[in-house]
Amino acid sequence: MRPIDKLKMEFLQVAYVNAIVADAGKSCDNPRRDAGIDLRVVDWIQNPQNPNSYEDGGVVFNCQLKASTRCGFKNGNMIFPMKVKDYNKLVNWPGVGFKILVAFNMPKDPTAWFSQNSDIMCLRHCCYWTELTGREPSQNKPDSTIRIKIPEESVFDSETVVRLTERARQAYNS
Repeated sequence: MRPIDKLKMEFLQVAYVNAIVADAGKSCDNPRRDAGIDLRVVDWIQNPQNPNSYEDGGVVFNCQLKASTRCGFKNGNMIFPMKVKDYNKLVNWPGVGFKILVAFNMPKDPTAWFSQNSDIMCLRHCCYWTELTGREPSQNKPDSTIRIKIPEESVFDSETVVRLTERARQAYNS
């Protein structure tokens, strides 16, 4: 795969996640530096003094984004290949709240990733999500690959964003 294709994969995944989050009525914040979090999903609440405006609700959940053209499906799971060092970072994440993996299953052919015309803009295939925090770390070499099983029903969609935001709000209020 050409280096430009890897960049395109990353940019298209960010566009996909931003569109899903926007459809849920939330927004994405990008951390200023890459320290293991690619995006934070932020909740918005109606301003009590002005019902026609919204403000940052202070509730977030964190996302690590990964994309691959080498995914497969088996026994109701999407099988996502991931570097052991990246997997172990997610498993051992020490941060506050929770952090999910958003895994983009992309077509093998780069010309099929994105298309548009005057009626529609289309990103092919979709993202799935899982939470890896607390799982057992892999003892394999850091540059080797581990296969993550993500249930096919764990599609990253706007309903998921709403549920995860509510989970973050409940944890914050506890």
